[in-house]
Amino acid sequence: MRRAEVRVLGTGEDREIPEEISIPGYLRGPHALRYSVIVIRVDEPLPPDYFSRFSMDELRYVRELKMKDGYIYTLGSYAEKPRAIRTLGELFRLGFAEAVVVDQHELEEMVLDALVHESLLGRPTMITEIPWYTIQIYALKNTPHENAFRGLDNIMVFHGNDGFSRYTTGKYQGYLKAREALEMIHKKGYPEAFVRLLEPLYRGRNDDLP
Repeated sequence: MRRAEVRVLGTGEDREIPEEISIPGYLRGPHALRYSVIVIRVDEPLPPDYFSRFSMDELRYVRELKMKDGYIYTLGSYAEKPRAIRTLGELFRLGFAEAVVVDQHELEEMVLDALVHESLLGRPTMITEIPWYTIQIYALKNTPHENAFRGLDNIMVFHGNDGFSRYTTGKYQGYLKAREALEMIHKKGYPEAFVRLLEPLYRGRNDDLP
């Protein structure tokens, strides 16, 4: 019998869950492996906003895992090891010299977090993708005038369920990239433009934002 205590960042909630674990050998085949990156190991939990100071979008989704001798903070659940190694290189450049790539079995042996979540939800809950964003220029009910998008490229239009058509420019994987592009949009004379998630627009869901 083993016991793991899990905290999901942002909730402040700890759970301690006992579980008997037996991993058959045939389940450890190479095709089943996934990889994560241990960003940092510490004795005491880090402040909730610790990773916000770093210019790396993936760190918005870091997970805190409690062990008997401290805490580790992990990132990703990658099906391909080279992708995890690319993330590792970015962490090195940010100064996380002790970051390391581990496979799911190594991580399970250290904290058993993946197996705890699989037993609760039927599958791991690690975030594997960075969301896509766009920059909204206008939300209009009438057709825009011919010079409405002067100086802008890649204009997209989304017809919402509220009667408005929303005009956006660009597709950016990660909020930080979109925010950098937004500064240029503002300088071009569109001070009301703002960053928003792209996926709700594709679904016609516009009631979450103006």
